[in-house]
Amino acid sequence: MIIMTRGDSPKPKTFRHDYATYKNVCREMGWVPKCECHKETKKGSVAFSAYQSTTKSYKQHETWIFDIVVVNDGNSYEKTTGIFTAPSDGTYGFAWATLTDPNKMAHPYLRVNGHYKGFTAFNNSATSQRFWSSGSNTVLFQLKKGDKVNIASGYGAAYARERFTSFSGLKMH
Repeated sequence: MIIMTRGDSPKPKTFRHDYATYKNVCREMGWVPKCECHKETKKGSVAFSAYQSTTKSYKQHETWIFDIVVVNDGNSYEKTTGIFTAPSDGTYGFAWATLTDPNKMAHPYLRVNGHYKGFTAFNNSATSQRFWSSGSNTVLFQLKKGDKVNIASGYGAAYARERFTSFSGLKMH
């Protein structure tokens, strides 16, 4: 056991080594769980985040394309199709946000295997006010391996601004 008094001032490298040894002894004696479940690791993680590089107009039911990929751990998001494919069963979270111009509208809906499951709507087309409109949503789903998730225009045509229109997801467990 390491006992230090106020006058002791070990070198940082020595202290880290002694602390690691102490922790290992406690673990071997069963005083510290052997579980590494809280250890952060990139191996096996699934997460993506992408946004549009240009302003785009979409037809009703058309899949939105988020072509600038910031993160794609697990390589499950395909930027050319705008589709995320679940690599394994689990709970997944998805978030999306959109900005549209004055006198425009957008209804970005989240689809799971072609069925609308998450909804956002904003419409500036029927107003004389000239303001930008934005919307976002976050949803959680139980997915099976191979399930397909994307954003599409659920109601009418949509107009989505570059950089401000994004789609992200991650596997929670």
